[in-house]
Amino acid sequence: MPSKEVDRKLEISPDKPIVTVHDTNCPALAWSPRWLFPKVTCGTAQFTLAPARDDWEFQHFEFASSGSPATAKIKYLGNVHLTAFRATVDFQANFLPGDPKPFLWPKTVVTTLTTDKGSISVTNQYSSKR
Repeated sequence: MPSKEVDRKLEISPDKPIVTVHDTNCPALAWSPRWLFPKVTCGTAQFTLAPARDDWEFQHFEFASSGSPATAKIKYLGNVHLTAFRATVDFQANFLPGDPKPFLWPKTVVTTLTTDKGSISVTNQYSSKR
């Protein structure tokens, strides 16, 4: 049986520096056993940009899954019915010693899984050591 193809629509906001990607025909949510992330990223993603130096850089990213619910095995909860996945990332610029150009890396990452046994939310915050 052939698999459905994901339909992807790109939307660029004329008023704000926001790029949105909408996926439809997403497969059922499938869980990556090693990572806290779905096997297939299919849903709605939104990238918020900010002016930086002579260009634009990522400021914020959001992703919400659109796949139909599926079973998964999650540590501490066991077998669950996974109904939603959401991730948000706020970015920050930093410099490596001796490098005049900054690089972007996460400042805060929030991952939320919604299951039939409740929601799990994991927040990671990053800072540089000097």
